[in-house]
Amino acid sequence: MKKSTRLALSFVAGFCDTVTFVHLSGLFVAHVTGNFVVFAAAIAQGAESEAYIKLLTFPVFIVAVMLGAWVYGKPSQSQQPHRYIRLLSLMTLLLIVIGMVAALLKVQQGSIHLGIIDYVLAMVLVGAMGVQNSIHYFVPGPMTTVMTGNVMQLTATFTRKLTGNTVTQHPKPETKAQPSGVNPIILISLFVLGCALAALVAGEYGMSSILVPAGIMILIVIKEKLSNGN
Repeated sequence: MKKSTRLALSFVAGFCDTVTFVHLSGLFVAHVTGNFVVFAAAIAQGAESEAYIKLLTFPVFIVAVMLGAWVYGKPSQSQQPHRYIRLLSLMTLLLIVIGMVAALLKVQQGSIHLGIIDYVLAMVLVGAMGVQNSIHYFVPGPMTTVMTGNVMQLTATFTRKLTGNTVTQHPKPETKAQPSGVNPIILISLFVLGCALAALVAGEYGMSSILVPAGIMILIVIKEKLSNGN
């Protein structure tokens, strides 16, 4: 996978996660485990029925990862190192559908609030993020969906340099940390940039904002296919 692709995916994940968090009262689509925390807090404050939808994100995410593994194909087949493009293509298709449906309904209804349809689209978006997560299983490298691990890696590396390598780490994860040469600072920065931009547009455009990452994904797939001769 090209370094630029991984960086763009980081932006996409931050954007998607923030759109639903802003538009749907704290719903995560990439960092789905965070929904348990938000749900618990909502229960403590007297949760409404919408809060229970957050629990549905976890099984949807699991199914999406399974779908991603199936789409990628059997590892025993002939070596095709670029099969992850299948996953990028599937993810792109899902984002296009989400953005187009939301945009058309927004125009038709004259509102960014689509009721239950918003939550249906959000679950499809969880699926897209699940597919993006499944890519990490097949293509070693830093995460592009949830930045916690990257922040840990960056902090540990900085601490080792600051303290003269006094912090120990198992060599195997260290070897796999950045095989693509991606700078974790840039990776995290693009995730944050995606979050910031989404926060600005989600209040105005709702789920139709997903057309932004959908457009980025179209460019990613085209670039990957051209660079790999597909």
